[in-house]
Parts: sequence; C-alpha cells; structure tokens
Amino acid sequence: MFFILSTGRCGSTSIEDFLNQSPDCHCVHEPEPQLISEATLYAYRQYDHDKLVEQLKSSRPCLVGGKQYGESHPKLSFVFPALNEAFPTAKYIWLLRDGRDTVSSFHARGWYTGSKELHEWEAWRIQGDKIGDFSPREWANATPFEKCCWYWTYVNRSIQRSLDSVAEHSLRVRLEKLQESSSTLFGFLDLKPPSAPTLITANRAMPHHKPLKYPDWSKDRVAIFMDYCGAAMDEWYPGWREAESPRA
Repeated sequence: MFFILSTGRCGSTSIEDFLNQSPDCHCVHEPEPQLISEATLYAYRQYDHDKLVEQLKSSRPCLVGGKQYGESHPKLSFVFPALNEAFPTAKYIWLLRDGRDTVSSFHARGWYTGSKELHEWEAWRIQGDKIGDFSPREWANATPFEKCCWYWTYVNRSIQRSLDSVAEHSLRVRLEKLQESSSTLFGFLDLKPPSAPTLITANRAMPHHKPLKYPDWSKDRVAIFMDYCGAAMDEWYPGWREAESPRA
C-alpha cells in the first residue's frame, strides 16, 4: 500500500497513470471521500484525529482485486499523522515539481482568488493565517501570487518533515525526472515494472489557464518567488538560478 503526497498541479494524475502501467498496481487519484474540508480542518487542529483515522481505514483498502492499492491525492499531505496511524506499514512518495512551474499553474488556475470555478477546493484552500504563518491582516493584504508561492513551500516543507519520520518507507521523486527514475520507483514500491513505462501528461491546463513561464515574469514577481521559495528551490533544485533568467 502506498500514498503519493504533493501540492497538486505537479503531475499527481500523471504519476497515477504511470504506476498503473504495472500489472500489480491499482492506483487511484483523489478517491471518495475526498476529504476536501476534513483535511483542511485537520491541518487547523479542528478535526478529530481518531475520527479521521477511522474514515481512512474504512475507505482505503490495502488490496484491490489482488493488486496493491496506491493513492495520489494532494489533500493527504495535510493528514499524515492520521494516515500513518491508519496504515503504519504504508509507503510514501513525495512528488515534487519545480516551484516556478507549479506556482505558475496555481496562479493561472485562479488559486486564492475566490474563483467559483474551483468550487469546494478553493473554499477549503489552506489559509496562511489559520496555520499561523501570517497574521490575519498580513494574509488579507498578500496577493494571490504571494499566497501561491507560500503554499508551494509550506506544503512541500510539511511533507518533508512528515516523511523524515518514516524515511525508510519514503521516496522523493521529481516530476521532471519521473521517467528516468522509473526503475527506482517501481522497485521501491515492490511493483512489477511494465516493459516500457511511458509518462503521459494528464490534466493539462485549459487555454484560459495557460501559465506564464518564469522567463516572462516581472521583476516584482521574481522577487516574491525568491522570498518565499528561493531557499527551498536551492535545496531541491540546486543550480536553478542559473538555468533560466527572467525578462529584464
């Protein structure tokens, strides 16, 4: 049994499709119950731990049709203590994508704008003031782009801290290297690899959600990203500062 933790907008659907190419795997993406509100309330310490443990146990099977169960679901990033208690022998994949691309995707999708297009997901998006990283006034004055930058770092740091406690049962995978890491990934999960695993991009952005690429960012946007995400990018994507330059 395994779980894929991520921020979302980072290949969480693509990795599900990728792993399902193994004949031993039954991997699903955001199954019911989706825990959209419950996971956020749990992160705010406003949802009962034991109740969530029981919800997870009753809705996530270890095997499906004799195949190993796996789940790719960004909301699980907020409920690791309950998840680990419910399934103490589970394995974990930390799926990471370059912050520049992920933040651009968040922002293009209207995260932290109150967009009705995103419905319940936007209504229950993690809020920095309720986590304690901002005062209510600071959070209210932050722009949607700033909030997206904060979210990328906050969620990935949270995943990192959680998985440090189960290091022998966890593996970090960068989306950009998923294809070339296939043998390591399938081996870690004890899955029979397909003869020729193929990574197919899923859940592509709609034309009206087209992200603005990093080289086209304004200086102000780059400065915000550096402030919120720079140190984490240095750690997880060393050399990234020299790879591409934003516009003058």
